[in-house]
Amino acid sequence: GENNRLMALVSLDVFDTAIFRKVFQPSNIFDLVEDDIGRNFKIQRIDAQNKCRKHDVHYSILDIYKYLPTFNLKDEIKAEYENCEANPYILDMYNKGVYDYIFISDMYLPSKVIVSLLEKCGYANPKVFVSCEHRALKVDGSLFKKVEEILGREISKHIGDNFGADILGAKK
Repeated sequence: GENNRLMALVSLDVFDTAIFRKVFQPSNIFDLVEDDIGRNFKIQRIDAQNKCRKHDVHYSILDIYKYLPTFNLKDEIKAEYENCEANPYILDMYNKGVYDYIFISDMYLPSKVIVSLLEKCGYANPKVFVSCEHRALKVDGSLFKKVEEILGREISKHIGDNFGADILGAKK
């Protein structure tokens, strides 16, 4: 509603901030997919992402899977979905609704997938902005600027776990 205009706009990082993966490090998701489907998935998946990164920093999961024609990206998305859980502190803050919240992520997953992960974890109606769709990154500040332009509002505060992207990038 219009009274949201009175609330400060706070952006939240998604992975390792709003939601946690139930794995030690992000690439362990690929181990879970490999356990499920085999065929040396993990090493091929990491290789495909590295190829994408060299070609274009704004790569998406669709770009990654162009290098993985014998695999289905739905297996990876299913593993992400089954292995995510809310950060209880951020979820509690979000649900109190003291601020107007949006989610900003440097990520290859599309916003609709991230929305479903956040909803599964209990975040109602999340508004998500992702680097691969907006062709801008948090780390250089360009994604924050782009989101502010789209919303016609200034982001008052950003909460995240990555020093480069979430602290230095947000300050820019």
